[in-house]
Amino acid sequence: MLLTWGCHDKSIPGESMKRLRSLIPGIEYHEIENAGHLAHYEFPEQINPILIDFLMK
Repeated sequence: MLLTWGCHDKSIPGESMKRLRSLIPGIEYHEIENAGHLAHYEFPEQINPILIDFLMK
């Protein structure tokens, strides 16, 4: 399972990410600096390699 989160996300607080990560052991997690809720649109150059690598596993 893969989880990405934009550090400036105003919809989902960082505490929620911490809680989710604690509930799903082994989840692959990446924080995207300067990104908001739509990190995949804001920073595709950072998200796409993460997605490709994850899907290739």
